[in-house]
Amino acid sequence: MKHTPQSIQNIIENDKTRVFSKEDDNGKTRIYRTERDGKDPMALSAKIYADSEPVVNKESGKLRFLPAFLFLAFIFGLAIWFIFNPKLDYSSSEKRYLQKFPEVTVQSVSSGKFGEEFESYFADHFPARNLWVGFNAYYALGTGNNGAAGVYNCSDGYLINKPVPTENSVEKNLSAIVDFKQNLGKIPVTVMLAPSTGYIANDKLPMIHDRYNDDRYFNTAKRTLEENGMTFVDLRESFKQAYSGGEQLYYRTDHHWTTAGAYLGYTKLCESLGKKPIEKSALNVEIYPNFYGTTYSTSGFWLTEPDEIQVW
Repeated sequence: MKHTPQSIQNIIENDKTRVFSKEDDNGKTRIYRTERDGKDPMALSAKIYADSEPVVNKESGKLRFLPAFLFLAFIFGLAIWFIFNPKLDYSSSEKRYLQKFPEVTVQSVSSGKFGEEFESYFADHFPARNLWVGFNAYYALGTGNNGAAGVYNCSDGYLINKPVPTENSVEKNLSAIVDFKQNLGKIPVTVMLAPSTGYIANDKLPMIHDRYNDDRYFNTAKRTLEENGMTFVDLRESFKQAYSGGEQLYYRTDHHWTTAGAYLGYTKLCESLGKKPIEKSALNVEIYPNFYGTTYSTSGFWLTEPDEIQVW
């Protein structure tokens, strides 16, 4: 067994005797003494002290198993928690039904369907799942990855969906509307689109964010619909003006427009159709607090303050 200089600790050294400690082949520390041979002054002989005991650090011997013990306790603790933790059918925070325990059949096991469904079941019912989802969301936010779950954590408590590519779906939907109009013949058709939250409330977005292409989509829709004899109600300018005036047109925790936004869209549609809208002053307003929308449910930002819903 080779020993490095660091593994040998000198204790006493003089002209005739040197005492030192080092590990033996079994990993135990022993004390050695070397003496110069009287007949041959250059010769050295090493002897183990007869009355010496192996030097063993008992405390370190006990603590070396602590990491393994803690790891096993964590794993088995989670397993027991998962088994006995009540399984919910619906997640109120995520607003969706959770995966049920999959049916065990020969076909489901052989096809891999059981494994996929069990993985979803395990993820949906993992102990303290909401805590881990929230921790992951705020960790991503703290490390500069805002929008990791498809939702931006914005100023003033806004949670805004990231823009997604919709070129193919826009063309497909416009084509379906054109076919619908052609089947109606001379019956007039009016189409109104709602701008996205990120397009209107762009001052709430983080400094670095993806581009919202509402202008391109609206221009394409306006051109296609009007070329095919339909009326297009463009809400972009009216929404920008109302938002600049302090009107909350979209919920902070949901991607839908608020009752105020819906009313503004209603008045613009009435103008296009030549109808007189109901005056806002003629409506009764009821307020319901503590509303969390779908954007909140998919974000994991559980510390966000709730919205309130106004019913007119």
